[in-house]
Amino acid sequence: MILKQFLIFAAIAKHRNVARASEELQISQPGVAQELKLLEQNFGVKLVTKSGRGIDLTDAGWRFLNQITPILSQVEDLNRDLGPSAAPKAESLAIGGTYSTSTSVLPSVLALFKKSHPRAEVALRTGQRRFVERLLLATEIEIALVAGAPRSDRLVAELYRKSKLVAIVPKHHPLAQKPKVSVLELADTPLVIRGGPSQKSTTENLLRASPIQRSLNIAMRCDSPEAIKLAVREEMGVGILYEDAARAEIKKGEFKALKLSDMKLEGESWIVYRRDKALSSLAVDFLKLVRDCRDKDQRRLAAALSVDGEKNFYGRSLLFGPPHSDETPDV
Repeated sequence: MILKQFLIFAAIAKHRNVARASEELQISQPGVAQELKLLEQNFGVKLVTKSGRGIDLTDAGWRFLNQITPILSQVEDLNRDLGPSAAPKAESLAIGGTYSTSTSVLPSVLALFKKSHPRAEVALRTGQRRFVERLLLATEIEIALVAGAPRSDRLVAELYRKSKLVAIVPKHHPLAQKPKVSVLELADTPLVIRGGPSQKSTTENLLRASPIQRSLNIAMRCDSPEAIKLAVREEMGVGILYEDAARAEIKKGEFKALKLSDMKLEGESWIVYRRDKALSSLAVDFLKLVRDCRDKDQRRLAAALSVDGEKNFYGRSLLFGPPHSDETPDV
């Protein structure tokens, strides 16, 4: 309490005004006046007097100010050396992901990262690939995991993995009863995919390169996997999205993943970061962890596959320059 009164008196002496002292200390004016009165009563001396200009210090007030100034300086030194601001500040890392990677890959990677960096403050930004790419170029994030390779030559892209896309329907859908679905059967069905009216998604590019390109029937384009799943629940069409994004619903039996007899759909996810800007120490550690997770996945898959031609499903661990195709956002 005495220290608080010293601080209040020093502020009054500085401003010669109770209102200004109140603003500086963020204490009400009545509170400032009350603490000043208690201070004078405690020491039994009049410290201030009112004047036409506001407040003046008495002779005793000047002597008192000279006595408490070294005390307040020592308190300030203690706060600077030992106070909360002297404690090591938590480092921060901003990363990005497209909708599919933010729900399927990044949560588990971030959980591992937080175990090894418990003090790190991590921010995850999620959006379509072009949005995430803009965040990287604007230095709002340092590193990202995206579906589909970026287009800017200012970005480095490392292949993370190739991922299977699935066609999903409600469990009571007529196609759900078939052991296999042909391309022609799929072509007769309205499709719900990622993308927007002015841009083609990776899914659409893959479909247009498939045997059903001429009869492609797109009923709806959605911004996110969740929107696709909602449309499928409402029976608006067959949804096509990354298997990881629908794995939980498929496992619970809410959706049925169709077995396509004569078509295989795969997309790619990429680790992306700035080419012209050094990564922070946290970003370097995060990049190493993502690479380790990718390599472990690659080894597990290689051990599970018996056909040599499929052993490169995840690709080699190489740095790739961004492609310059017309392909746009992620799946």
